[in-house]
Amino acid sequence: MALIKRALTAWQRCWREDGLRGLWGLFRRACIRGINLPTIRRLRAMRAEEERRYGPWLKACEPDAAERQRQSARHFSHGLSILIPTWNTRPELLTALADSLVAQTAPQWEACLWDGHSTDPATLEALRAAAARDPRIRVTFSEENGGISRNTNGALSMANYDWIALCDHDDLLAPDAVYRILDAAEAGADFVYTDEDKCDEAGQRFFDPHLKPDFAPDSLRSGNYICHMMAMEKALMLRAGAMREAFDGSQDHDLALRATELAEHIVHIPRVLYHWRMVNTSFSHQKIEQCAHVAASAVGDQLRRLGLPGTSDTYLLNCRVDYGDDPDMTVSLILTPAQDGSWRGLGRLLRRTAQPIHEIIAVGHEAPTMRGISVKTADSLNQAAELASGKSLVFVQCGMIPAQRDWLRQLTMFLRRQDVGCAGAPITDRRHCYLHCGYAVDVPGGALSHHLGAFSAGVTYQYNDRVVRNVSGVSSYLMAIRRDVFRRLDGFRVYASDLRGAELGVRAMRAGYLNVITPFALMRAPRGAGCLTASAPEEDLRRMREALGPVRERYYSPLFEKVKGTMSIDFDRKLSD
Repeated sequence: MALIKRALTAWQRCWREDGLRGLWGLFRRACIRGINLPTIRRLRAMRAEEERRYGPWLKACEPDAAERQRQSARHFSHGLSILIPTWNTRPELLTALADSLVAQTAPQWEACLWDGHSTDPATLEALRAAAARDPRIRVTFSEENGGISRNTNGALSMANYDWIALCDHDDLLAPDAVYRILDAAEAGADFVYTDEDKCDEAGQRFFDPHLKPDFAPDSLRSGNYICHMMAMEKALMLRAGAMREAFDGSQDHDLALRATELAEHIVHIPRVLYHWRMVNTSFSHQKIEQCAHVAASAVGDQLRRLGLPGTSDTYLLNCRVDYGDDPDMTVSLILTPAQDGSWRGLGRLLRRTAQPIHEIIAVGHEAPTMRGISVKTADSLNQAAELASGKSLVFVQCGMIPAQRDWLRQLTMFLRRQDVGCAGAPITDRRHCYLHCGYAVDVPGGALSHHLGAFSAGVTYQYNDRVVRNVSGVSSYLMAIRRDVFRRLDGFRVYASDLRGAELGVRAMRAGYLNVITPFALMRAPRGAGCLTASAPEEDLRRMREALGPVRERYYSPLFEKVKGTMSIDFDRKLSD
């Protein structure tokens, strides 16, 4: 029986986590995992060591006595109303939440608890005790349970301050959470969110920190990475329309989508200031698939509001947006030869490409011969772009093997959006470990791949390699970009390494574009692929520094290490104010 249960669990993970289906998917997953057992064990050991060191590091990040005194003495022109809907909350959890509120270093806060007609006498007594404990903890007892959105809106009606924050009734705040939010508000923010982690039911063990990127619209459409702790001007929340009952289950996600559309200065605080208690009775744990479908509806609603083409659906419990087909989006495929200078693998690439190709431009002196497709030759990538007549340029290194036949469509559909610069996809080696999963910049090596070396079918950081995300740059060995955008950015600069792709991504961001990476155009690279898996050559680093000056990374947390690409905490880094 145990063996059958393990087999069923593996089959379920094939579908829900890895996207592999049927008996072939089960067999393929077993083979791939067998090949990568050393990598899996190494990554597990790394994560275990990170979990061991996380608790002491988190404690060290809290303000000491002198810092607490400094923070408590500061006067802000803003105040924070914390909205907390409650219903039959366990008394010890309410008490723990009240403890974390009273321990805040900044005094300019109030907690607005709206109770949705709790029937448990112990809950009611705990609420009265909290209110009696501190006048800033205010409780309203409603005569009905209106659900999570109506109860939160009830708490909003109690708010006296000009800023609000959302908090669940069983979670905990770090002691400087209010201070950091009000500090950002004082600096001109109108929407703020922080990093978070999870804690056990006893509130003693903290784990699974979520170190988030700066505001990333495509990442937010894939799932509510903003989540906790989310705060904003009260006027902004009212202008956005507050909570909507139709989206109960993913109401915070829906609010985050609408509020960020209207916000003018969104600030991410890279500190773990919120502890999400893992209680199995919560709605999001009990009805996770229903929450995912509601989130997809909220994303679809945003697409309609913004006038964007496309539809939203669920995939592996996340949201997936399909921006549809544009018959006028002709594709010029710009090919570079394999590392040995050959065009080996081109036939396989084209056989695994379902979307029509307008033309092929080969970068090299000996162009491949193809039937039914116009083939041109160019001496460089920029010259190829000048020769191209297609509206979209897709740069691919020969020898790449697509995982899906619609890979080209999955890339080029993002180019229908006027706000997208470069679109790319993860690239794995022959063992299905990542060579590239989006570039981070502002690192010692010039650029660094997210998830570098991680097993693509294993446990990765927040599983964010399985969703569409915003990144600072994508590899020039697999990149789609509109021809007019490429020319507006003056094309690639001359680099000996793939730093050319990361640098073009930075220039695209500075011009106001977003770069996206999609797992649905996944590629397997030939041996010796040119992705930037180590530090760029010194000459390339010098050129990038001269061309760009100081570079600010938006999508790779400043708390992550900056050398290996493992997306693990740099425990030796000291947090500064």
